Amino acid sequence: MTRQEYKQKLMRKIIFTHKIKDKDIIKELKNASFEDTTLLHIQMRPLPRTLKQHNSQFIWIKRHCDYAIRYKRECYNKLTNLKNEYSKFIKENKIKNTNDFTPEQYTKYRLLLELISLEEQNLETAKDSIIDLNGKLEYICDYYDRINLPLSEFASLCGINYVSAKLNIKDETDDTEDHKYWNYLFNGIEDSREDTGWKSNRNGIPIFHLTTQNFMIMMERNKELKDKVDDYVMHTMGMAKGAMKFKTDDEGNQILEKYYHPLKVIK
Repeated sequence: MTRQEYKQKLMRKIIFTHKIKDKDIIKELKNASFEDTTLLHIQMRPLPRTLKQHNSQFIWIKRHCDYAIRYKRECYNKLTNLKNEYSKFIKENKIKNTNDFTPEQYTKYRLLLELISLEEQNLETAKDSIIDLNGKLEYICDYYDRINLPLSEFASLCGINYVSAKLNIKDETDDTEDHKYWNYLFNGIEDSREDTGWKSNRNGIPIFHLTTQNFMIMMERNKELKDKVDDYVMHTMGMAKGAMKFKTDDEGNQILEKYYHPLKVIK
């Protein structure tokens, strides 16, 4: 079965399962890329009930989460380029009021704003996809906790050798804590440990990337969580002492200077 045939099969399944009758939506599904179709299939699947269904969804997520992460990165890069183009346009034309635009300038101005708005929406959609996949992954891992799935089977699902898996989680995660299997993923069970350090698994570490990307997005959207993480890194881990950061001067040059973390009130 070719990729196109497989895509058509998934598309028909989505339409039939969810009783989609809107012609515009069906047209969009037909025009969607293979990767978009497979990702949509994962997102629209019902929550699993049996062990076989949990394993199947785990594999689907592992195989396709890289695309969601790559799409987010592409959206971010496009948005950054558009914002840079907008800033350059405003700076070069030195216009402070839209009434001063020529018709051509105003057309480009409106186009840039529309493209930026569209790409911002695409970026948020990409982030939502990562959060959705991560949520499903946590749900599956909680199920594995409840049934006490053998680590050997979990390692097989991750695509890593059982012995390597045991080494990777050693001293990283407490076996008695909640969300054990999801924490195994978050702490890098997909890596391959060597005596001299860490080395990426030959199959890649897509699920680790998914969990870390989800964590970064949650910090972006939750200021309280971000403040707690910043406080832990800077004070508990002692990073505030030697922390440095890049700063852009008025001429656009980047300079390195010491980072001073916000002062804390001591009661």
